Amino acid sequence: AGTVEYLYTPADDKFFFLELNPRLQVEHPTTEMVSGVNLPASQLLVAMGIPLHRIREIRHLYGLDPNGTSSIDFEFASPQAKEVQRKPRPKGHVIAVRITAENPEAGFKPSSGMMQSLNFRSSTNVWGYFSVSANGGLHEFADSQFGHIFAYGGNREQARQAMVVALKEISIRGDFRTTVEYLVRLLEMPDFRSNAFTTAWLDRLISDRLTAERPDPELAVICGAACMAQNESGRLLGEFKTAMDRGQAPSKTLLKTTFQVEFIYEGVRYRFIANRTGPTGWILYVNGCKVAVDVRPLSDGGVLVLLDGKSHACYSSPEVGATRLLIDERTCLLEEEVDPTQLRSPSPGKLVRFLVDSGDHVKCGEAYAEIEVMKMYMQLTTSEDGVVQFVKQPGAALAAGEVIGVLTLDDPSLVKHAKPFEGQLAAYGPPQAYGSKTHQLLRRALSLLTNALDGYDTPVPATQLLQQITELLQKPELPFLEIGEVLSALNSRLPQRLSAALNTELTRAQQQGLVFPARELLATVDSFLGALSPAETVTLTLTVDPIRQVLLGYQEGLAAHERMVFIGLLQRYIDAESVFSSAANEEEGFFALRDQHRDQPEAIVEKMISHAGVGTKNKIVLAMLDVIHPVNPQSGTLDAQYEKVLKKLTELSGRATSKVALKAREVLLQCQVPSLEDRKRQMEFILKSSVTETVYGSGEEYRTPSYDAIRDLIVTNYYVFDVLQSFLYHPNPYIRLAALEVYVRRAYHMYNLVDFDYSTEQAEPFMVHWRFILQDDSSGMFAGRIGKNSSVSDLKRIMSVSDLNFAVDKDADPEQYLRQGAMASFDTFEQMEASFARLLGMITGSGSETPASRPESPGLAMRALGRFAPMSALTPSGTPAAQ
Repeated sequence: AGTVEYLYTPADDKFFFLELNPRLQVEHPTTEMVSGVNLPASQLLVAMGIPLHRIREIRHLYGLDPNGTSSIDFEFASPQAKEVQRKPRPKGHVIAVRITAENPEAGFKPSSGMMQSLNFRSSTNVWGYFSVSANGGLHEFADSQFGHIFAYGGNREQARQAMVVALKEISIRGDFRTTVEYLVRLLEMPDFRSNAFTTAWLDRLISDRLTAERPDPELAVICGAACMAQNESGRLLGEFKTAMDRGQAPSKTLLKTTFQVEFIYEGVRYRFIANRTGPTGWILYVNGCKVAVDVRPLSDGGVLVLLDGKSHACYSSPEVGATRLLIDERTCLLEEEVDPTQLRSPSPGKLVRFLVDSGDHVKCGEAYAEIEVMKMYMQLTTSEDGVVQFVKQPGAALAAGEVIGVLTLDDPSLVKHAKPFEGQLAAYGPPQAYGSKTHQLLRRALSLLTNALDGYDTPVPATQLLQQITELLQKPELPFLEIGEVLSALNSRLPQRLSAALNTELTRAQQQGLVFPARELLATVDSFLGALSPAETVTLTLTVDPIRQVLLGYQEGLAAHERMVFIGLLQRYIDAESVFSSAANEEEGFFALRDQHRDQPEAIVEKMISHAGVGTKNKIVLAMLDVIHPVNPQSGTLDAQYEKVLKKLTELSGRATSKVALKAREVLLQCQVPSLEDRKRQMEFILKSSVTETVYGSGEEYRTPSYDAIRDLIVTNYYVFDVLQSFLYHPNPYIRLAALEVYVRRAYHMYNLVDFDYSTEQAEPFMVHWRFILQDDSSGMFAGRIGKNSSVSDLKRIMSVSDLNFAVDKDADPEQYLRQGAMASFDTFEQMEASFARLLGMITGSGSETPASRPESPGLAMRALGRFAPMSALTPSGTPAAQ
């Protein structure tokens, strides 16, 4: 057998002989598909001694009975042959393509490597075979062709269309490029469609740098950034799990959620900042614009990128100095910055020879070596002018990217760099449609907030999310929309009678403007289940479980549902941080977490990612504690479920969660405060008891406030100013005086009060006066704590903290640095005008009365005949200051 090759000219319908090969070539299925003869089988039959006229397919080709034994006049020499035989004619048209491991964009450079997957299915009109299967590979010494596809049609156009469809459906992923996309481009070109190409046609296309069809440039850039960020995140998580398997405490840097992605595409450099917003969510930032994408891993190693409501299957693989990205079966190359001083092998192969000597000067584009790749010789060229120095010897085996030599550049400043991207990306919508109804908006907002509590970044400020969630949770249409969505999904699986009863109840409540009838709907479901047989009840219970979950959530109303949502979010924070709160450090917390989840490594990673973002989570929880309403509006007491979760928050003792624990403690204290009326009655009782005393025989008498009686109001952790201000205008002047003292002592709790005076001898209003010194916490001493043995120099040293002039002036009188205050409450503006001079007189010492006083410091309690004791009285008589 032999294969004859011809060239055919359609214009004059002539064939021109090219060559004869004494064997079957790989294109033999083209003859078989148009003739119906199995050529290899016929060869074997002939070799067995069976003549051609006894082969069924040959007889059928000549129009004879396949089961006959008559001879065949292959030359049609006899007149009878034309009557009983049929001259063989091709039936239909066949196009064949070779699938090779070559890169059309690099001069059809062959390459080798492993094949991850090969997906091709033969059909009625298309058949193909491949010499490499999935998880196989091509080595550098093999031929680059590894597949052949044949497409059949009634005519040439039908065969071409069948081939285009087959090539677009084929999926080949591996370490090497293929010619599939380039073949599609050739088959769809007008010259090929019209069969008007010549033998020089392909050479012209190659010289014109025809490339395979590429994805949209902006789509390629966005998908490339998303895939590279996803790959880098996956690599770091892989390192984290490896260290965890070794029993080590991995670094928290391996759990970062922000990545910088940089690459060059079509001569433009792109720099993206990629923030991970969830297990699959990403926000890409470049030049002030952002794009939201979802990246979901596929079982075959690729990812599905969701962008603007559309999905794109992407596969990335590293190459020498680049990343090859396959987007919807279209290939693009994301390049790295190339170092022109490094002469590297572009693919695995063998170094055949050098075309220049080491130390020679070469020009840009000049070939310096030849390598053998898959039975083909390739020349390597330089990208800049310079002097070469080789580090390899001819005959050496080369790996992809291996350095062959070093190029010393003539002028490094002439090296061309990629131009940075300075434009703006188009505006894109969310990765997938979320809907604009209340329950859909709530689901989206809760998803973002939950991801933030899991340690991921949030594209929306937490305060805005919390405000939106609070507003949506309070909308009365929310439960109606949620149950409607569930009923629509289960409509075909619910019994018609049950579905009609539920819809009737919902319609009645909506038309009459009633609250969501959760209890009535639950009763309807339970009543229907109770009327069924046990077997039917089990089956239907599973079906209606989603309905019951919605109804149970709203059984106590919208407020209870809101409480359930916020408690769930707070509990999520507690579950992630409780382990680390009780640990001495991060490493101890990791090992405690590992002991809890020994058989769940993914749970360990999730908790560690969540803890890595504890700073952002704290802000969210603090804002949430300002939003929630822990007090039950019906009973006026702290809600039991809120109290339980708040107490858990207060038990978080770690440094990272200290602010949250403190805030939760404050919320608990505020919620445990009695009602306003109760606190008013309690405060009035305390204030009155502090200014009255019972004398035998004369009843109650009023006096200046007793500090011991009002001390609880001064030092309590409860908020008192909201109640106290009403007692500043109490009809009883002595109760008003006690309220003034409580007010001053609470307001000045950061100061040291030296003494406290009352003005009660003249007519109302009563007044108070005090002297104080600022406390100095930085030195560990308090400026007002002056003991009996204190000296003026000690007082100076302490008081110099609050006044630089006093620190410089060693001869200054310390008395001038004691500060004073006076306070009174007036019922009218005219009363204030009449008594204001007396109030100022308490500070200047010009008042005529001698006010009652309570000394606050032993050293400063000494009083003389004047308004205040001089500062000299504070020091012993033998000191220089006293003299």
